[in-house]
Amino acid sequence: MKLAFDYDDVLVDFVQAWCDSVNEQHPTATITREGLILDGWDMSKHASDIVGMDWLQWLEIHLEYWYNAKTTPGALDALQTLKTRGHTLEIVTNKPEWARPVVWNWLGYNNPPFDQVTIANHFGKEDISNADVLIDDRPSTLDRWVASRPGRVGILFARSQNVKEQGMFPTAYTMQDVVNLVDKISNGKGGHNDPW
Repeated sequence: MKLAFDYDDVLVDFVQAWCDSVNEQHPTATITREGLILDGWDMSKHASDIVGMDWLQWLEIHLEYWYNAKTTPGALDALQTLKTRGHTLEIVTNKPEWARPVVWNWLGYNNPPFDQVTIANHFGKEDISNADVLIDDRPSTLDRWVASRPGRVGILFARSQNVKEQGMFPTAYTMQDVVNLVDKISNGKGGHNDPW
């Protein structure tokens, strides 16, 4: 099977890095990952309110924090396990041009076993990837993914910002959960409509 992985908040802890950076830039701030429980996964509105300007402009000014985002625990081992089991692996992410070096830097430093890297700007992942399964933290992305082609499966990677939607899709709380869910799907025992 071909598996597509989102970058931010799946392979790396984007939100925690952002929280750390905001707290460093604003000493009176006490932003925590656990505090980011959002309605409709509207991170941009929430983040813009906190930093006092457009969130994407703030990210571009403070790009260094993105370079400091930690790899999700177990991600590299899970990728290697999935690759060893014969799966084709792809990163699929949307990034403005100025943020793309962050992904390439992470790939160069960690050397994960990806077969394909797809970085786009404002395109739906369902349109830019031909993968069978998408692992993503944004429920609306997974909705579009599974609706785009029969047989496609979306796995929600659990994060604080999607806590209200966990369970709507096969949900992975760890990278080992991702491996286990892919095993189920590979064996024909799991999909978007199956009970979890």
